[in-house]
Amino acid sequence: MIGLFALALQLATMILTILGGQYGSGKHVWSLQMVELKMIFKVLYCYTFIYGAAAAATKLSFVFSFARIFDTGIPVKYAGLKNYTRIAVWAGGFLACAYPFMVWGVMLGVCTPISHFWNQYTEPEHGSCIDTTLFFLVAGIINMFIDIIILLISIPCVLRMNLRLRQRVLLICIFMLGGFVCVASVMRIHYLQVLRNSTDVTYSTGNVFIWSSVEPAIGIVSLC
Repeated sequence: MIGLFALALQLATMILTILGGQYGSGKHVWSLQMVELKMIFKVLYCYTFIYGAAAAATKLSFVFSFARIFDTGIPVKYAGLKNYTRIAVWAGGFLACAYPFMVWGVMLGVCTPISHFWNQYTEPEHGSCIDTTLFFLVAGIINMFIDIIILLISIPCVLRMNLRLRQRVLLICIFMLGGFVCVASVMRIHYLQVLRNSTDVTYSTGNVFIWSSVEPAIGIVSLC
């Protein structure tokens, strides 16, 4: 069920990416009208909430898959490892759930008033915002580290499962497919850094939209 929820959220990020592109995301800022600029950042504001949920749902899908596989595959004599597995599942689930709440909490107060988020480039004197590009960059780095932690906690369990060596190696390789998510995260962080240093904000948001959609998509594919 959580996998289907993650898929639905990922499709929502794709729709918002396309919508952002229709309003001019990926185009040079000087080629856009004021209303298009506002709409891009309205879409981006909504995107942050959907992306946070999509990232969390994808991580939780991996954690639940991890729990199902290892709860039955670890011999009873390894009681300590079973306890480790339970702790790892709870820790992974906590990290997965904490990330979107962090993002949502900041985004709810990102600007004063909130409407200044999409008006900040057209009416800069009518409000104030935190350094949003820095926040996006830091949040992206945190997200990547959570992915890495969730992947790493699976390795001790695989090594002690009641499987032949070849099966263990194969299972590790399957789980490490999730490492492609980290590659997508690195690309997303790169383009967030580009956005932070850019004055052509709409041009730079194009790749941010794309990689923010690609990242959870790769995670879902890895779980299939």
